[in-house]
This record gives sequence, C-alpha cells and structure tokens, in this order.
Amino acid sequence: MRRRLGLGGMSEVWAARDGRLDRDVAVKISVRDGRSAGRPSLLEEARAASKVRHRNVVTVFDCGRTKSIEYLVMEITDGQTVRSRLSDGPLPLADLRRLGTDLLVALDAVHHAGLAHRDVKPSNILRTTVGRWKLADFGAAAPIAPVYGIGELERSVLGTPGYLAPERRAGRPASVASDLYAAAVALHEAALGCRPVPSTELPTQPVPVASVVHVGAASPARIARMAFVDALRPALAADPTMRPASARKLAEGLEEAVRSAYRCQSTMSSRPARRSHLAAALSLAR
Repeated sequence: MRRRLGLGGMSEVWAARDGRLDRDVAVKISVRDGRSAGRPSLLEEARAASKVRHRNVVTVFDCGRTKSIEYLVMEITDGQTVRSRLSDGPLPLADLRRLGTDLLVALDAVHHAGLAHRDVKPSNILRTTVGRWKLADFGAAAPIAPVYGIGELERSVLGTPGYLAPERRAGRPASVASDLYAAAVALHEAALGCRPVPSTELPTQPVPVASVVHVGAASPARIARMAFVDALRPALAADPTMRPASARKLAEGLEEAVRSAYRCQSTMSSRPARRSHLAAALSLAR
C-alpha cells in the first residue's frame, strides 16, 4: 500500500503496487463484521463490475477475503473524481462535454449488461491521466427493473439521497430511468456547481436553442453550457416514463444541444426574438 486515495462509510481505497504483474493498482478494502449485515460485499461488487467490459468503466482485476477483511483490486486512475474537480468550480465546457459522453456511454454499457448502477454521483466518476472519465463503484448495483418501477417496495433503498430519483425515494426498484436521473443531477452539478431544483418544478422538455435571445455579453461557450444544462431536463422529469429511453439517447441529446447552440450564434445576434427561460437563466448566472 502506498497512499490512501479515498475513504467512505463502508470502505477505503488505496494506491498499491501489484508485484507479480509489475503494475500500479487501486485496492478497495472493507471490514466485514456485525455491522455489515444487509450491505453488499466486495465480492458482490466485483461480480457486478465484471459483467461490464467497457473503456469508460473501471476494470476489476481480482477480489478476495482474509479473515474479516475483504479486498477488491482494480485499475487505478489519477485519483481525481468529478467531486474533487468541482472544488475549483464548474468544469470547463470541453471537459463537461467529454464527461457527459463518457458517463452516459458507460451507463449504456451497464444497462446492456442487465444492471442498474444505483449510485451514480460525482465521487463515483474518476478521471484518467489521458482525460477519459470512468464510472466506478458497483457496490450498490442490482438487476435492472422495468421503467415503471414495478415490484415490491425496497425495505432499504441503497444510493445517495441527493441523487435518488423520486420513485427511488419512494422505495421503487432501480431502473434505467432512475440511473439517468442520477446522471443528470451529477452532470448539472458539473456544469453549474450546484444540483438542480426538485424535478417537480422543472418543465419536462428543453427550450429550443433558436429561441434563446437577448443574452447580452454572454459568450458562445456560456450559451452552449446553458443549452447543455437545458437538455438535461427530460432526464430530470419526476415521472420516469417521461425520461429518455436510454443513456445513449440522452448523450445524443446533450451533444446536439451544444452543437445547435453554436450554430445559432449568428442567427440569434442578427434578429430579435422572444426571451426564453434559458435567457433568463443566463441573466441569473452572471
């Protein structure tokens, strides 16, 4: 063990060296005792993570147990998470776009493997030395449920409160839709440095970028950033059936929103139009 990379309520992660294969790795350690009842083991986490093989998902190499200590060996990144990046403020637009794409294609792979991640949040998204974002921590992962959340109510809802979809807070099983809600909250936080208002107060459809006018000194990058945020709205709908059908669909919508914002710059500056919700948001953001 070389240095501690992270500390959570159930485990801690250390940077280490694999002497047999001569490579740097990350080792997650958890102590199993009387307080461990009801929470997933690292073996269960390793089994879930091993079902997903994708360049934007952290790879698990090994797992095991020594007496009461469980361990999981996985690839190591540079140790930086979206959460740690946010200490310097919202992500630059280029990093934000890369994050949106990387996170959502990773989630798409998770869902195609038949799993719901159930704990998408900034501290579970890691950045590599080449700038790629990877989804980590499958400790809460579970088989996917229908979008309607059909099934028995869960006695204990796993996940982080600030990123739980409304139906999850009500005890409904996790689904593609609930993961997309959590991802949208995390991306909103990465874009603006704060979580969105409750989903019940948000319109379910994004505002057409072409209707955004009267933005004053707002730069093209700022308009594109707000278009990105606006395109997250469908995934933040209170009704899970109103959210995008897949993570890939949401990713495509985000990229199209940013591209459209840049395409509309000259049009918006050359003709008057109605003031929109997005323009109002820009005024507040100054």
